[in-house]
Amino acid sequence: GLLAVATFCSLSRIHESPPVLVAIAIPSLVWSFEPVVADSCRQGWSVRADTMDPSRDMTDMVSGSWRKGDRVQVWSSSQKAWIEGRVDKILSENYVREDGTVVPVGSVRVATARANIYVPPSKILDVLRKVVDESAVIAVVAPGAGVKANNDAYREVKEDNRFRVHFLGHRGERYDRYPEYWDGGAPPPNLESFGEKLIVEGEAARADCLVLGSRGGQVVLPVLWRGLGNNSPPAVVINGGCAMSLPGPAVQWPQNAVT
Repeated sequence: GLLAVATFCSLSRIHESPPVLVAIAIPSLVWSFEPVVADSCRQGWSVRADTMDPSRDMTDMVSGSWRKGDRVQVWSSSQKAWIEGRVDKILSENYVREDGTVVPVGSVRVATARANIYVPPSKILDVLRKVVDESAVIAVVAPGAGVKANNDAYREVKEDNRFRVHFLGHRGERYDRYPEYWDGGAPPPNLESFGEKLIVEGEAARADCLVLGSRGGQVVLPVLWRGLGNNSPPAVVINGGCAMSLPGPAVQWPQNAVT
């Protein structure tokens, strides 16, 4: 299992790799996060257009060191903690909000698991920092992944400094059931709506590798593939649920995602 995760993490960095299906015959083997409510308005980082300094020198100097995709941490004043995310955009022009406040040019938009946070140039040095840890993020979709049965294996991965393991969801929650088009399935919340939630919140897309098992591979992974397409991270699918003859919408295998 450890070798499989390490191999897939390495393959995830080879963007031109053809699709590969690997069957792993092993038993069923989160980004754990509190909601982020901080945003630029609530933290007082927006300014009125008529109060902005027209000087661009400092803006260019501070914002120029950030690139889309950078792994970062942003300070949340509400949670009193550093929140992990990725740089999603550097504003090339002012962004006017509905309430009339302006997010100034050069601001860095950070996508976290719960929200997009705008950090203006004047606050970047104080509340934004790059993550120098290049360890791969392993996102385990908990329902079906045998979190309890395979606890020793997951603990070993977590103790390996090459990886950071986040568990997405929990077994036994209301959504931990098959959708309606399965025999004995149920309406939302179900595993299909849970997968759609992971797409909206961006948790799956920020992983370097997904680990799913059984019903996670049967239901959640096809949902992620439909929503993320070729941007899907590589996946280790315990029991190969995604390759079964499944009810409901046809499974759309991404052409560029190693699985």
